[in-house]
Amino acid sequence: MPFGGSVILCRKRRSWQPTTPHIYNEDENLSCEVAREINEETATLCRKYPDKFGFVPALPFPSSEGSIAEISYAMDKLGALGVKVPSNAGGIYLGDARWKAIFAKLNRRKALVILHPSPARELPRKGTVTGQVMALFEYPADTTRSVVNLLASGMLERYLKVRLVVPHCGSFLPYMKQRAKAMFAMLAGLQMMKPVDMEARMQQLYYDLAGDPMPEAMDMLLKITDERHLLYGSDFPYVPAKALLGKKAALDNELANRQWLAKVYCQNSQESIFS
Repeated sequence: MPFGGSVILCRKRRSWQPTTPHIYNEDENLSCEVAREINEETATLCRKYPDKFGFVPALPFPSSEGSIAEISYAMDKLGALGVKVPSNAGGIYLGDARWKAIFAKLNRRKALVILHPSPARELPRKGTVTGQVMALFEYPADTTRSVVNLLASGMLERYLKVRLVVPHCGSFLPYMKQRAKAMFAMLAGLQMMKPVDMEARMQQLYYDLAGDPMPEAMDMLLKITDERHLLYGSDFPYVPAKALLGKKAALDNELANRQWLAKVYCQNSQESIFS
């Protein structure tokens, strides 16, 4: 099984998460079996190199019972640092009522939850590059859709102890903040949803810097958060090593100029995520 995905640094260990495609099958028992196999194999690798690797497990979303069981098994038996969740599983998005029990469980555990996008169920795959090259548009779009849905549903308000990491420089959230804030206020006034404190909820999130943070994306991201909520992510091996090193050199230079190197590469994860 591949272990590719965004990497978050902590105490000289790299935390690995499987990315896309996510585990999803209409046969929930099969999804649970696959998740368990992946997680046990990953845990074996981490036990072999405990000074180098940590991991967050795959969950068999949208199976509620299976995911709750895997959270306990992976965190209590395998030593997982948290969990990984998809933006959607078979078209069921974060924020959906069917996932309340899962988030309640994660909230009780004050769990680290790393989000990664998954392709939407239906895409315009012909005649548009955005439907054919997922990383160009669909992945950040699906990430944004899932976080906006978490905000609108009240799940982030209800489960304040969940430590959610949003990938890829916040995706489209820096643009969506003002628009969603205005729309949510209007919808709440029409009693179509409950009021949401957008400022507070977006500030409780953490954001990885996978993708292309320099020269513009990080400045946009800092419109909705601060340096204490920034974490390094690589997207290796999907981003080739040579390209990744070039991106990291530019980021290193920017972080050094801001005196944030230690914060982003180590302190933020130690103090706020893995504590």
